[in-house]
Amino acid sequence: MSDLLPLSMLRVGQTAHIGQVVGLPDHVKRLAELGMREGADVRVVQSGSPCIVQIDGQRLAFRDTDLLSVLVRPAADAAPVNVTAQATASPGQAATDRSLKAGAQA
Repeated sequence: MSDLLPLSMLRVGQTAHIGQVVGLPDHVKRLAELGMREGADVRVVQSGSPCIVQIDGQRLAFRDTDLLSVLVRPAADAAPVNVTAQATASPGQAATDRSLKAGAQA
């Protein structure tokens, strides 16, 4: 279980496998109804708050507090998450990083 981390730690475009959803039973049940259940694959579309993720072909927006209860295992082909940079990046920097990444892929 040590390889699980909060969904909010993933970068834009990164895909992960949901390993565990923790919290109050009603909260866990509601997240499961939305597709956020153990075993599902999820991709980060937009980081920050709200964070937008794609799961089962639909896009969902969550607050940071909701994402902390979803623990994921990043996909094997994904680059490792830089926890320090993720935690300290400003919203403006995150937008700049996304723009640079999009330009590099074009």
